[in-house]
Amino acid sequence: MGAQLERTGKLSQAELAFIELNGQHYEKTYGIARIGGRILGLLMIAAAPITSEEIGATLKVSHGSISTNLRLLAVLGLIEKVTLPADRCDYYRFSPTAWDEILSKRMKCIHELRDLAYLGLDELKPQGAVRQRFEQMATWIEIAARKYEEMLAEWKEYTDQSKGQQLANRESLQNEGTGI
Repeated sequence: MGAQLERTGKLSQAELAFIELNGQHYEKTYGIARIGGRILGLLMIAAAPITSEEIGATLKVSHGSISTNLRLLAVLGLIEKVTLPADRCDYYRFSPTAWDEILSKRMKCIHELRDLAYLGLDELKPQGAVRQRFEQMATWIEIAARKYEEMLAEWKEYTDQSKGQQLANRESLQNEGTGI
């Protein structure tokens, strides 16, 4: 299936294991229901967008659970709802900007936490061990913010290069077709 989700819903043992491990990871790490992580795993390995009915049949999960988790994953920016020409069904796919969304949300969280740390230091004027906790929090956040900024810059460089390569490939294909 890695190349294309067959409409039969049949998955290899390796694909099923990946989907289940993805579900466990997102449940344990992010508090997302296991089915949300499983849906995400399925959409990661699906080459083409698939319907909620196909997701439910493939994962053997109720429509209500699928619908709830699709909404959550879409709000998080990890998946996208798409339509196909001449088709009235809604389809879902892994978002091409999912990793950008994750980094952006984490940066926002880090900045909010930084503001909270400095608010605690400035407004509460803590003393002793309590002050030390706030100072450690602020220092940890500053280090994390710098690392996330570095990661964001590196990711942007990578995606810009990927987009440039895709554009060059398209231009090469167009030139081949015109004999240039």
